[in-house]
Amino acid sequence: MGVIVYGLGATLGTALACSAVSLRSFLSVPLWVVFIPAVLVWIACGVRGFEPEGMMGVGGISLVGGPLIASKIVGLPLAAAERWAVGFNVIRNSLATTLVVLLPLCLMSLMLGSTLRGAMESGALRFTRR
Repeated sequence: MGVIVYGLGATLGTALACSAVSLRSFLSVPLWVVFIPAVLVWIACGVRGFEPEGMMGVGGISLVGGPLIASKIVGLPLAAAERWAVGFNVIRNSLATTLVVLLPLCLMSLMLGSTLRGAMESGALRFTRR
């Protein structure tokens, strides 16, 4: 159940990132800012301590669902005739973004979260005073 919840949370973050890459000329913030929500969910997944299969499940759910939701988000305000062309273009941009940026970012974030969990469990990293 937790894998699905984290996967859906990361899917919303990747959909935001893919939508922003397609609409980057309309953004008023730097492009790297839109990747932060997905990265935080992936780090949280690593800290949560899922098994490797669960972490890859979270990554798979988010990396497949993000481009699909992004095409719906960007094409939503358009007429039905234009929605197909825009949706195809958004999926093409989103798949490129997913393979080039989000996949390595997902793997590194999951490993960072797992490393943080290991450091907390071993006592090397403490967040309280003693």
